[in-house]
Amino acid sequence: MQGSKAFGSFPLEEEGFREGRAETGSDLENALKFVPYLRALYGMEAAIGITNREQFLFYEPGARLDHKVKVGDKLKPNSPADVAMRSGKRLVQKVENKDLYGVYYASVVVPLGVNGAPEGALVVSTPTEAKDELIGAAKSINSAIEAIAMGSANLAASSEQLAAMTQELEEKTKEIGGYVEEVDKVIVLISNVASKTHLLGLNAAIEAAHTGEVGRGFNVVAEEIRKLSTQTKNSTREITDVLTKTKTSIEFFAAQTKQISEVTQDQAETTGNIANNIAELKPVARNLSELADVVLT
Repeated sequence: MQGSKAFGSFPLEEEGFREGRAETGSDLENALKFVPYLRALYGMEAAIGITNREQFLFYEPGARLDHKVKVGDKLKPNSPADVAMRSGKRLVQKVENKDLYGVYYASVVVPLGVNGAPEGALVVSTPTEAKDELIGAAKSINSAIEAIAMGSANLAASSEQLAAMTQELEEKTKEIGGYVEEVDKVIVLISNVASKTHLLGLNAAIEAAHTGEVGRGFNVVAEEIRKLSTQTKNSTREITDVLTKTKTSIEFFAAQTKQISEVTQDQAETTGNIANNIAELKPVARNLSELADVVLT
C-alpha cells in the first residue's frame, strides 16, 4: 500500500489469540459476534473490518477514518488482510500518506481460522495523530533538555571560574590591607622622627640665643629644622587621614568581596547540582521518545 510501513509480523500462536477462542464455531464466526466489544475496546476512532479469504463480511468506519469499504467488496491482492492470511501471522502496518484517507493511521491485522488454516482476517485501524503529537512533544522535550544541559554546563563552568576569581580577589584584598598596615607603621615612625626633629630645632634655637651674635647663623639653621619638622608633621597627618580612609574603603571592599565569594561559591555548587540533575533527565527524555515511538502500534 502506498505510503505505508509494516512494523512487523508475529506468529499467531505466540500472541495467544487462540487461547480465548470459543469451542464452537470458527474464529471468523466468533469475530463477527464480538464486533460490539471490539468497538467498545478500541473506541469510536477505530475503523473495524472483517473479511473471509475473498471479500469483506463486515466494515464499520471510525469517526475520522473511512476506507470507503462496503460489505461484499473484494479483497485486493497484497492488501494487509491478504498478506496476514497468507502468512498466518499478525501484521502491524502504519500508513503515513495522509492524502489517502485524510489521516495518518496504523492497522493491526489478525488472521482468523482453525488449525492454522486462516479463513479470514480482522482489521482494526486507528488514527495516529495522538502518537505523532506525543513523539513530537517527546523530541521537543529531548531537544530542550539537551539545550538546557549545555547551558547549565556552561553556567556551572562560568560560576566555578567566577568563584575562583572572587576568592583570589579576596586574598589580594587582604594582602593590600596588610600593605596599608605596614605603611601606617612607617607613617608613625616618620611622625615620631618629625617630633624629635622639632624638639631638636627648638633646642638649637635656644642655644643660638645664648651665644648671641655668634650663633645667629646657627639660629637660621634651627629655624629651618623647625619648619621642616612642622611640614613633615602636617604631611604625615594628611597621609594618615588618607590611609585611614583607604583602610576603611579596603575593609568595606574586603567584606563585600568575601560576601561575593561566598555567594559565587554557593552559586557554583547550585549550578553544578542543576547540571547534574538535568544530565539525569537526558536518558529519561530519550526513553520517553523511544516509548512514544512504539505506543499505539
